Amino acid sequence: MTTPADAPASPAPIRIGSLGLVQGTALYIAAVLGTGILVLPGLAAAAAGPASLLAVLIVFVLSIPLAGTFAALAARYPDPGGVASYVRTALGQTWARMTGYWFFFGVGFGAPVVAMLGAEYVVAILGVDPGAVPVVALLILVPPFVSNYFGVRVSGAAQLILTGALLIIVIGVVAVAFPAADPGNFQPFLTHGWTGVGAAVSLFVWAFAGWEVGTHIAGEFRNPRRVIPAATAIALVVVGAAYLALQYVTVAVLGGAAGTGAVPLLALVAQAPGGVGPVSVAVIAAIVALGVLNVYLGAFAKLGASLGRDGDLPLWLARGVEAGGVPRRSLTVVAVLTGGYFTIMVTQHLSLSVFILIHTRLHGCDLHPRHDRRRAPPGPLQPWLVARSGERGPHGRAARACGPEPPRSGRARPRRRRHRPGQKASEEHPSLARTPTCARTRPLDTASPDPNRPGEQMTVTRARLIDLSHTIRAGLVTYPGLPAPVIEPFLTRAASRSSYAPGTEFTMDTITLIGNTGTYLDSPFHRYEGGTDLAGLDLNTLVDLPAEVFHLTDASTRGIPAAAFSERASDLTGSAVLIHTGWDRHFGTPEYREGAPFLAEEAVGFLVAAGVALVGIDSLNIDDTEGSRERPAHSALLSAGIHIVEHLTGLGDVPVSGATFSAVPPKIEGFGTFPVRAFARARHPVE
Repeated sequence: MTTPADAPASPAPIRIGSLGLVQGTALYIAAVLGTGILVLPGLAAAAAGPASLLAVLIVFVLSIPLAGTFAALAARYPDPGGVASYVRTALGQTWARMTGYWFFFGVGFGAPVVAMLGAEYVVAILGVDPGAVPVVALLILVPPFVSNYFGVRVSGAAQLILTGALLIIVIGVVAVAFPAADPGNFQPFLTHGWTGVGAAVSLFVWAFAGWEVGTHIAGEFRNPRRVIPAATAIALVVVGAAYLALQYVTVAVLGGAAGTGAVPLLALVAQAPGGVGPVSVAVIAAIVALGVLNVYLGAFAKLGASLGRDGDLPLWLARGVEAGGVPRRSLTVVAVLTGGYFTIMVTQHLSLSVFILIHTRLHGCDLHPRHDRRRAPPGPLQPWLVARSGERGPHGRAARACGPEPPRSGRARPRRRRHRPGQKASEEHPSLARTPTCARTRPLDTASPDPNRPGEQMTVTRARLIDLSHTIRAGLVTYPGLPAPVIEPFLTRAASRSSYAPGTEFTMDTITLIGNTGTYLDSPFHRYEGGTDLAGLDLNTLVDLPAEVFHLTDASTRGIPAAAFSERASDLTGSAVLIHTGWDRHFGTPEYREGAPFLAEEAVGFLVAAGVALVGIDSLNIDDTEGSRERPAHSALLSAGIHIVEHLTGLGDVPVSGATFSAVPPKIEGFGTFPVRAFARARHPVE
C-alpha cells in the first residue's frame, strides 16, 4: 500500500458560479438598457422625429437573433473569452486574437461615455459650472472598479439594487410624462425622411448592444444552461418595452425640442404636469451609470484575463480567469485603458454623439469578423451555427440533432439492455418519457473528414488534453483488500546485450495485476456472465464522448441523488457523465476507503433512462460499499450497456460541458475490467 506521502496532492477547490436568474437578469438589463435611456430617446427624436419609433422597432427586431445567439453560446460554452473564444473555434487563432483585441481595446471606448452621461446629470442637480462634468465623471468611474475588485458576489448584489432603480426610472418617467403627450407632435411623421431613420438606427445600436457582455461572465452563473437563456429573454422584453415607451413619450411630450438639451430625460420630466421629480430622477440616473460600469468593467476584466490565459496577452494577466476568480491584474489594465480613453475624450472635447458612434462602429466590427477565404483554415465553422441541427459547436463538441439517430455507415448501432427486464426506463421516470434521442456527430478534434458528411473538408485541430488517470506503480493499492501490482523484469538490459549488436539493449518486463487497478473501466462482462467483454466493446462508446461534468465537491450527503442531474437531463443522451466529488484527494491513503461518495439508486435509474453512454466517478466505488452487499449501480448501468469508469482524478480541470471524454482498455477476450488511460479534450482548437 502506498503511504500518504505518495498520494497525489489535494486538488484546488472548485469554484462554482454564484449568479442566479434574478441577478443574471439584472446584469443583462443594466448592460443593454443602461444609461442609453438618459440620452438616446432625445438624440433619436432629433435625428428622425416621430419616425424614431420605427428605428426602435427595427433595432429591437434585429437584436432578437443577436441576443439569442449570444445566449445560446454563453449557455453551452461558458468561457470568459466570450466572442473571441467562439471565433477561435470558427476561424482560428489569428482571428480570435484580433477579435479579443478589438473588444478589449476598442469597445472600451464606451466606458467614458457612461461616466460622462452620469456626470451631466449630477452637475444638473447641483447647478454648478458644466466644466465640473469631467471631474464628476472621474469620480463615477472609481466605485465600479472597487466593487469588481472584490468579485462578482459583491458587484452582482449591488447590481440588483441598481437595476431596480433603473426600472423605476423608466416606469416613473413614462407614467409622469404621459399625461402631457400631444398627438400633434407626430405630424409630419417622417420629418427627416428615411435618412433620419437610418441615423436613428445607428444611434440605437448603442441601446441594444451589450448582449456579448454575458459571454464573458457566463461562468459566474450557477447553472449557465438554464439561467442565461431565461435571463436574456426577460431582459430582451424589458429593454424593448422600455425604449419603445420612452421614445413615444419623448416625441409626444417634447416634440421638436427633443434632443436640444444636455439632459433630455430631465427635460422630459420637467415638462410633465407639476414638473415632478427631476432631481430624484437625476440622482438615480447617476447611480445607474455606476451600475452599467459595474457590469462592463467586470466583463472586460474577465476578457483580459482570458487573453492572458490563451497567450494573446502576457500570462501575468491570467490570474482570476477561472469561474469565481477575481481578475484583479486584468482589472488594473482595464483601469489604465479607461483612463486613457477618458483623457482623449476630455482633452479633445469630443461630444457624446461622436463617442457613441465610435463605440457602435467598433461593436459592428466585433459582431461580424471579416472572413478571408484565402487565409482561413479549410472548412471553418461559424460560431452561430451551434443552434442548427448537426452542426458543430465551440470547444470541439458536436451539436445535437434531435430525432432518431441514423445508423452509422457500415456498422449497426449497439444495443443496450434495460436494467430491469420488461420495464422501460421511462416508466420509472415519466419526465424522461418524451426526451428525444439525440444523435451526436463526430467531434471537431479530428484529422479526417466525417464519412457521414460527404464533401466535408478535412479539419486538423489540437486541443488541451487533461489526464484523468492515476499512475500505476508497483505496490499501488487501489481498492483495499485487492492485490497490488507486481512489476518484474523478464529480460534485463544486461541479459539482452548478448542477443543484440554492441550498444543495443532492451528491457522486457512483466506486470501482474488485478483488473481493478488504478483508473479502470468496467464492461458488462464484469457483472454479467455472457455480457460484452473488453474485446467486444464498440470504440464509438469509448472515444470522444461528449462530456457532461457535475462538480459536486460541496455535496452534503454521500449518496448522489437524481436531482444532481435533473436540470441537464436533455443534454445527457449519448454522453459521458463524469461525477467530480473531489474524493480523489484521498487516493492511496487509508481515508480513501471510508465515507466515499457514491451514486444513489434513484440517480442510477435516472441516468439509465436518460440514455447516457458512460458514467465515471473519482471515488472508491460507484456503489455504496459500506451498506448493503447489493450493487445497484453496477447492476443497472452494465445491464443497460453503460460503461463505468472508477477512480478518476483531475475532474476539477474539466469544464461543465464542451469537452470530450475517452477511456479505452486493451482488447482482451474473457476479461471484464482493466485499467485505462482516461483523458478529456477541452477548450479550443489551435492553429
